[in-house]
Amino acid sequence: MTTGSDGGWFIIRLLLNALNSFSAINTRPHQLTDIIRHKVCRFQYEYANFQVLTSQLHRSFKVAFEKDPSSCHNEYNNLLTHIDQEYLRLCSEITEYIEDYFTQTHSFKNHPRIGILQGDDRTPQNVTCIYMLHSTNHFEYKNIDNHFILKKIENSGRPFLTNNLPKTILKDSDFNTHGLNFDLNKIRNEYKLRIRDKKYFSIFFHNIKKGVYKTDKKWIDISKGMPDDYLSASKSILVVPITFKQHASSGKLNPDLIKLLNIPKNGRAILGFIYIDYPDTYYFDDTDPTGFNNLDINALYIFADLFSLIILAKLMYIEGSKTVSKYKISIGE
Repeated sequence: MTTGSDGGWFIIRLLLNALNSFSAINTRPHQLTDIIRHKVCRFQYEYANFQVLTSQLHRSFKVAFEKDPSSCHNEYNNLLTHIDQEYLRLCSEITEYIEDYFTQTHSFKNHPRIGILQGDDRTPQNVTCIYMLHSTNHFEYKNIDNHFILKKIENSGRPFLTNNLPKTILKDSDFNTHGLNFDLNKIRNEYKLRIRDKKYFSIFFHNIKKGVYKTDKKWIDISKGMPDDYLSASKSILVVPITFKQHASSGKLNPDLIKLLNIPKNGRAILGFIYIDYPDTYYFDDTDPTGFNNLDINALYIFADLFSLIILAKLMYIEGSKTVSKYKISIGE
């Protein structure tokens, strides 16, 4: 028989275990895989159509160039315009796939902000935000060396996850806000975590009560966000690299492809990032991001692999094309 005190602690432990059992993901495994399967299937035919038409346009350009290098400008422009337009369209498609994934698998009522950052000129320092859903910041340039999160990923090759950015900043003395629009000193000296942002309260609020985002005016002010834009002051951030590291390190990539992708000797070629943030805490699966059990990260790596195919196709038909290289030389580029 337990005493009243022991019984109280037993009930508390049961409640904590119950809260821990609630994941940010509220979908059964078969539903989760079905969602991803449909997205990959849709991308399959979108990408196949893109490849076929691009191949046809490249062939027309090549024939015109071999016939008369001085009169194939229209064919080249048609190829270039098609690739640029379809590239952005497919990036938009994948971004919407990601949003659908989170909408269908997470209890939160509001949408996250989703961005695809592409390596600019394939250098490891600069990335371009080529598409960001629910944001007007398209084509925003960032510098990896001046962005703490992106630099951390470049150094480790691993994804970045925080489900409570204020707590991470307050507890992690190594964390800095380079590249983020936050006043680090103000956060550490003036900001106090809200009760509802603590793990168990947040889990209860979103997974049981299924509430909507409630503005944290202090956090918006201290992070220089906009009061009328709930996505301008994030507390949960997940970033996954788009990379060929594993294939390059295994020696399975063709040498010409390695040269085209500008992969360094250490085998890590970060072609871009999938960057997602949300204004409330504990939006993402809170499982260890360095392991293999985090469902959100596993799903995003699938989308990152799809995105890498678009990058590769664009590089192959433009920078990897001998005909395009000859044409550029002929016009003095």
